[in-house]
Amino acid sequence: MAVDYYIHKRDTFPLGKYVGGRQRWVCAADFLQYFGPMGGISLNTANSYFAGVFFEPVLGVQFSGGANFGAETTLQKGFQFGTPADVTGDFPTYQRRATGWFASAGFDLGIFRKIFGKVTGIGTATTSTLGT
Repeated sequence: MAVDYYIHKRDTFPLGKYVGGRQRWVCAADFLQYFGPMGGISLNTANSYFAGVFFEPVLGVQFSGGANFGAETTLQKGFQFGTPADVTGDFPTYQRRATGWFASAGFDLGIFRKIFGKVTGIGTATTSTLGT
């Protein structure tokens, strides 16, 4: 489960804005509204956290990436993978802190139903946040 924070106010009007009755084209600063920091926790693995950035090019479609901080099971010192050992039962292991990278893509429920509903025939009558 992750939480996103929009640093800049999100404008849902299509590209090319009207300001004071005149059309103003999008500048580089306008693209900052599509990015922001995100943080999260793993719901199925204890002591696993995520920190990174997200990008939402259109409403309902999001990409994110960053670092994952958690614990991993590893062999105790003195043992190596692929080396014979005189151990009965399971090999001795311990939990250690580890950091890795993650990348994700997400859709809102309406878009998910439209994409996968065509394959399964379930939920195709729902609408997404895009209104199409």
